[in-house]
Amino acid sequence: MQFKLSKYVYISPPIDGKEEPSAKRMLYSLRKGMGVTVTGYALQLVREGNFAAIPDGLFSTLMYHDLILPADEEELEEIVIKNQLAAADMRANEYSVRLTCEADIVPLLPVLQIREWLQAATPPAIKKKQLRITLEARNLEAAGGQVEAVHDQVDKAGLLASCQPVFQLESGTCTNWDYPEQILSATTIKLDHIILQPEVIREAHTAIRMHDMLLALEEKLISGSLLAAVNFHITVTVTSEYETLLPLLMKSLTALRRYRQVTLLVQLSQEEQESTGTFFLKEKELLKYLDAQGLFLNLLPVKLPCEYRKGDNGTHHYDPGMVASLLTGKSFCATCSYLPLCGGEIDKQEGYNDNCPAFIHNFPEKVYLKYNIPLSS
Repeated sequence: MQFKLSKYVYISPPIDGKEEPSAKRMLYSLRKGMGVTVTGYALQLVREGNFAAIPDGLFSTLMYHDLILPADEEELEEIVIKNQLAAADMRANEYSVRLTCEADIVPLLPVLQIREWLQAATPPAIKKKQLRITLEARNLEAAGGQVEAVHDQVDKAGLLASCQPVFQLESGTCTNWDYPEQILSATTIKLDHIILQPEVIREAHTAIRMHDMLLALEEKLISGSLLAAVNFHITVTVTSEYETLLPLLMKSLTALRRYRQVTLLVQLSQEEQESTGTFFLKEKELLKYLDAQGLFLNLLPVKLPCEYRKGDNGTHHYDPGMVASLLTGKSFCATCSYLPLCGGEIDKQEGYNDNCPAFIHNFPEKVYLKYNIPLSS
């Protein structure tokens, strides 16, 4: 059988910066969302197509990561088909609803659409399907009693017999989430997932408020009263002296890393007046600093290509128009190496734009940093 190198792969420069045959590089599979390190010797064999000379163990690893594949495989078609099947599987087993929480206004659950989805399920459901309800709140007080109110709607509509509701609370980026007492009150609600995106840290007083938030969150974890998984997004501007601001957060950040249910995402925000080159440099400095403090860094996206855009209410999955647009090359996404990770967009005409996922910016640098930090330390 003949093999080939996948076109959905990123090959890094040498880790140590030396162009030597023995120098290690990273091969990152955009199809699997995983990377491996190989020597320059092995990489040369792969590029030359001399796969018979590659050791069996390494060959199996490269095959598993979809870095090399059968020569006759049509990669684009294979990726689109897999995304389509993944989308169909998700659509059959999960229904997503996004509701906006406002003060004194209880959001209404689209019960009719949910029932239609359940009736259309084929074959008949053997186990309960997942009803993912995302409540987007401008502040925690608005969301406080509305989780229970929406849960009551699920109960009264008789959906609990066939659906397992999963409640997810998203803050959005706003300043109303800065107060610890709101965290303490909101986490008494039964939630499955909480996504917190407080305001961007630009000054010391904001970092101090964030520190108080994190400590309040830890108190709830210690008491065992918070069962929800928590994603905490912390953003620091490059114009700020983050070398001064981050130490203000470090005690609470390192305390929270002990809890598996908490995911901390720390990143830099590029201001308009900041050059891209300077931003990338500062981002590397920040990530290296966090790593030195012992914080786990998830720099790269997980593979979840089964949806390509989200509407106001629910999730739109791959459809025949999307598939045809990609396979006929009418969408720019058909030629993009990031297609396996993001899923693409049906009407994109040319180049990258604001609709592209954020991870594509500085992607090679993130791959290099993710694998270089542990190998060079």
